[in-house]
This record gives sequence, structure tokens and C-alpha cells, in this order.
Amino acid sequence: MCFEAEINEAYYQMIIDNASAYLKQEHAEGSDPGLCVVDIEKLENPVSLMDFGKRAKKEVLTKQQAYTLAETLQVHLSEHGGTGQGVIGALAGTGLRLSGNDGEFKGRLNIPPSDKAYTVADLYKQGSIDLVMDTNKNILSEEEKVVFEAKTKTILLDGKAVLLVAGCKSPDKGQIYMACNKQQIRKFGDEMNVS
Repeated sequence: MCFEAEINEAYYQMIIDNASAYLKQEHAEGSDPGLCVVDIEKLENPVSLMDFGKRAKKEVLTKQQAYTLAETLQVHLSEHGGTGQGVIGALAGTGLRLSGNDGEFKGRLNIPPSDKAYTVADLYKQGSIDLVMDTNKNILSEEEKVVFEAKTKTILLDGKAVLLVAGCKSPDKGQIYMACNKQQIRKFGDEMNVS
């Protein structure tokens, strides 16, 4: 999991200490939890962090590479169980998050699966969706309609929470889109290199 937070500098180390203690105590047996904390205002070379994240999706990187980059960038990186390999993913995850074009948001949308069609305008009112876009990267107008056949999540694209939809012809109701399921989201990410 990766997220942004505003942290008063006076509490920065306390946040690291508390997160470290939590990971040490709560990590699942057999897991390799890692913790990476980046002070964006002090990060002098964000491109190298983003590049590390992109490389980690395509090649096997080592703990040593992760620690070397973290030290160079003056980024907190620590392991909290298992083999310690989790530091690679922790550092890569921060780079991917920083790129603004990778991953799914934690938690599913609070919209139950049903045949009910929601307008895009209604979806924007929920507050957790910035854009509704089809798998061809076309942004839907606020009048267009979307149904949810399964629970879904938003993805991070261009720094926004995007609901991904697929077209579905419905002759009696006009064009209605279906919110993408997990498999469709992953396929989109693989094809667009954003998941």
C-alpha cells in the first residue's frame, strides 16, 4: 500500500517509528514487509525514484540496489520481517505512486452491483472519482450512464482517481457503459503499463 500524507516535520520520525512497530507486530507470517517514507519536499531526484519503480515491474532488482538508491536520495527504507525483500517493493511502490500513473486505490467503491444505471455526474458526486474513462482513454460526458456488475476500484492515471469502464450496447436504453472488473483493470494496466 502506498499513500500521500502531509506530516508536520516534528512528527516525521514518530510516524516512521509507529509504522515500523506496526509492521513488525502485524505482518503476516511468511511476508516480507518493507517501509519506505519519502519527504517529497526534500527529494532532489524524483525521476530516479520513478525509474526504479518502472524497472521493478520489468526486471528483478535487489535489496542492495534499493538500499543504495534510498541512501542516495536520503529516503527512509527499512525491512520488518521475512527475507527483507519487501524493501524493493516498498521503494518501487513509492516511485510508481510518485509517477501518478500506476496502481489501484485501496478499497472498493461504495456502489453495490446492480442493474441500476448511474450518470457520470452522479458518480462524481460520490467524491472518490475524479474521471470516468473508457478503456480507449476517452473521458465520458456527465450525461452518460454506467452500471456496476461487480464491485470495483478506481485506478491512478495522470494523478487522478479514474473509474475505468467498457462500452456495452443496449439498444433499448442507448449506450450504457459497464464499470470494469478486476481482470479488465489488470488487462488495461498491462496494455497501458499503468497497473
